[in-house]
Amino acid sequence: EHPSLTKVEQLALKYLLPNRAGIVSFIRSVVVSGTTWYRVQAGAFANRANAEKRLEQVIDAGINDAYILTEN
Repeated sequence: EHPSLTKVEQLALKYLLPNRAGIVSFIRSVVVSGTTWYRVQAGAFANRANAEKRLEQVIDAGINDAYILTEN
């Protein structure tokens, strides 16, 4: 950990993928039940098959707790 960095900056160092796998990703914050969460998004897809392919790439890049989130 880097004590001089913000929580979001520390998440960026840990989870953003461009330098490791060429995957464009970004962090966005969401508030769920009054708690702020930070999500790393590595794409937006119109169909599940494409999302599953990206999930495999993310996992292959070493982010083993990745998952697909759908929003309506």
